[in-house]
Amino acid sequence: KCKLAIGAGGIISPSVLLKEIEECGLTKDRLMIDPQAVVIQDTFSEQERQLTKLIGSTGVGVGIAVASKVSRNDALLVRDISELQGMLGSVSDLSSTTIGQGGKVLIEGSQGFMLSLHHGLYPYVTSRDVTASSLCGEAGIGPIHGSEVILVIRTYPIRVAGNSGPLQDEIDWDIVTRESGSLEPLQEYTTVTGNLRRIGRFNLNEVKRAAAVNSATQIALTFVDYLNMNDQGVQDYATLQSKTHVFVQEIEHELQIPVTLIGTGPRFDDIIDLRAEKLGKG
Repeated sequence: KCKLAIGAGGIISPSVLLKEIEECGLTKDRLMIDPQAVVIQDTFSEQERQLTKLIGSTGVGVGIAVASKVSRNDALLVRDISELQGMLGSVSDLSSTTIGQGGKVLIEGSQGFMLSLHHGLYPYVTSRDVTASSLCGEAGIGPIHGSEVILVIRTYPIRVAGNSGPLQDEIDWDIVTRESGSLEPLQEYTTVTGNLRRIGRFNLNEVKRAAAVNSATQIALTFVDYLNMNDQGVQDYATLQSKTHVFVQEIEHELQIPVTLIGTGPRFDDIIDLRAEKLGKG
């Protein structure tokens, strides 16, 4: 029932967005798009194609769209797309009003910290900064309003296929499958290109840096079933395997940040919510 919004920092493919709106049914009636979000034009994908080999880019034209907005020359904004006119509105105003009335605003960022244009492993990065403070700016919300920053991490970090940059302690999916005890092969494919993702060992130093730069106050740990498939679908912390308990405890000890959400599988309800226990919040 919440209102949905795509802020001024959004990068939009109108055809993809309209398709997703249609697939999600009632979404259109509660979606607002900031008129100053930039549009990925049809020619941008071809212009970006060379990056798919150079840095493992998805090549859909996101970077070119950002560049067009920065150049203030040939940019196309959402306000210029007739099919989206009925959904336009100031996301900044909506957020400010909601906060002023005592409501809650959740900002969800795209991609991971190590892909940040400014703080990631340049040049193997995305075309924008993806830190929490920048997300506030893209949504038009002052950072002082941020009461919690939830850093989402994986038990095994990933990168897209190809020449997508360094991945410390890179392994293959056979190793993950074997160590997890899964009876079925574990593999992940990217949603855009459909290619098999690269995967590596957990890197505590990278997580520490991400937590520091983003001022994380909570940790959401995902894919604990990759540690042990007996944990898949578990919804009670006490039921998790001892190996997983040790993993969680080490993160909390090293970061001094509570792990409040634990993802145990691919389903919507495959999650353990410890916020009430650790933060006194539901």
